Parts: sequence; structure tokens; C-alpha cells
Amino acid sequence: MMRAERANVTRLTSLAALTASIAHEAVRSATLGASMLMMAASAMGFSTGPMVDSNAHSLVAEFGLASDELPVMLVALGRCLPRNWPQKPRRPIEPVLELV
Repeated sequence: MMRAERANVTRLTSLAALTASIAHEAVRSATLGASMLMMAASAMGFSTGPMVDSNAHSLVAEFGLASDELPVMLVALGRCLPRNWPQKPRRPIEPVLELV
């Protein structure tokens, strides 16, 4: 492989790593933002549910996202009906979590 070709491969590899890093940060930031949205909605009396679509291409087309936008999560938001099922039973927090 010639020196120029090697340099191009190195640049492409670095670009791929940078792109993956940016995508990872986008997912992390969006997930934190979605969790805050869900907590705020809950405090206002709404119910929420996170949804992840494995077909990102369909979300890009449906929402008209630009090439530099990454679909991460959808959040369903609404009010519960009085006849909805109650919250499922959960473990007490003490055996699961220890604050130090």
C-alpha cells in the first residue's frame, strides 16, 4: 500500500471512530433528555412510555429527519384512564439499592 493510500485509510478509520463516538454521545444525551421529559410529565399527571424502533430508516422518513439527525427514542405521552390496570408490583427499594 502506498503512503497516500495508507493516510487515506487512517483518516477514514479516524472518521469512523469519531462518527461512532458522536452517535454514542447523541444516544446518551437523548436518553437522559427523554428520562427528564418522562419524569416531568409524570409530575404533571401524565403517563409515559419509551419506545425504540429497530427500523431507524422508517423513523427518518416518517419525521423527515436530516442526514445528520439520529432517531434514538420515541416517548408515548398521555393520561391514564381510571379503568387501567394498576402499577405492577415492585420489589421494595431497600434490598435492591444501598445509599453510601
